[in-house]
Amino acid sequence: MVTRATVSAALDVVKAEKLRSALSLAAIAVGVGMLMVAIGMGKGALERQAHQTASIGSNVFMVVPAGTSASGVGSPSGIGSRLTAADVDALSRECPSVAQVAGVLQGVARVTYEREVWSGSILGTTPNFLEVRDWSVALGKPFGGEDLRKASNVCVVGQRVAETLFGSLHPIGQKVRIQQVTFKVTGVLGIKGKTHTGQDQDDIVIVPLSTLQKKIFPTSVPGQISMILVKAKNAQVIDDAQKEVTAVLRQRHGIGPGEESEFTVVDPAKVIKTAHHPARVMAMAAGGIGVLLLLIGGAGIMSVLLDSAAQRADGLRSRIPVSGGRWGAGVETLAEALVLSVMGGVFGMLSTVFISEVLFTYGVTPRIASAVSILVGINSSVVIGLLCGIYPACKVYRLLRNG
Repeated sequence: MVTRATVSAALDVVKAEKLRSALSLAAIAVGVGMLMVAIGMGKGALERQAHQTASIGSNVFMVVPAGTSASGVGSPSGIGSRLTAADVDALSRECPSVAQVAGVLQGVARVTYEREVWSGSILGTTPNFLEVRDWSVALGKPFGGEDLRKASNVCVVGQRVAETLFGSLHPIGQKVRIQQVTFKVTGVLGIKGKTHTGQDQDDIVIVPLSTLQKKIFPTSVPGQISMILVKAKNAQVIDDAQKEVTAVLRQRHGIGPGEESEFTVVDPAKVIKTAHHPARVMAMAAGGIGVLLLLIGGAGIMSVLLDSAAQRADGLRSRIPVSGGRWGAGVETLAEALVLSVMGGVFGMLSTVFISEVLFTYGVTPRIASAVSILVGINSSVVIGLLCGIYPACKVYRLLRNG
């Protein structure tokens, strides 16, 4: 269908109508680029959403004091919170849709090792916290139930903390000081990455809940905690688990019907999905602009071919055999429209790939171009070329038939 003569004829059209052809090809090139950007943005948003949701743990939600942010950051050391370890035990017993529950006391502390200093988030929690969060231990081992009962001075540290304090040293067994209290490092956590708010989850120290309550952040209420992490048995019962948790806590805290709860149930998966909504909207807008530009470019190609249809019909008569000439002329015109459109599409694709790789190399943006976006971009230019070549092809066919 596309021969050397077809390509030559398409280039002749460009030469004859330089400005309009250039504008049409530019519109198609930018349209293809916008489609590739839209696909890259949408794919990137979905991947980040999936990664951030997985980093929190599967089927996990939080119970935090009212007024606490979705990231779990609120009153340091649980000040003002009425959540307690007794609530954790009650939820474990009375909520059939719940698999595991972990209480957390959160604060900020200074940790030192010899001359190295780190300041950041300290969590006191129960041994099953890592299971609730689907968090592995890369080196050493986590603390256990005996450490919780004895309020042992042991801790596990995040990757970022281990790098800051110990550098190339083996961290297991090292002694650190947290608020002037000596702790032994028993484990280093696996890498989790950042949350949707940009908080580095690997910049953390975790100790037994009882140790933090008694030795680092003494609480005014026995067993007081900052938040409760709840892991539902599966994705299908998360809503049921949230209703059960809410009912049990309202009953335990004496909150009557119609009264406002003093705690909030937060589903991190929904929060993350909402956080990435603007990126998805921008991707849809970029895709819409891309389609519009493709249509404008296609209309320009169609206009150029229509205006030159009479002259080109004479040229086609000389190149196409008399037998089946009208049909062949129409097909050749359609092929010329296709060639022009694909020329713009290829230029747009190459430009987008080049710019994407440059920005990715310098860390400005994630990689936008992918095999999928390239295929969609090129195929869209093919479709536009075919659609916008139909009417000029029919006109040439009619001219040959009537001539």
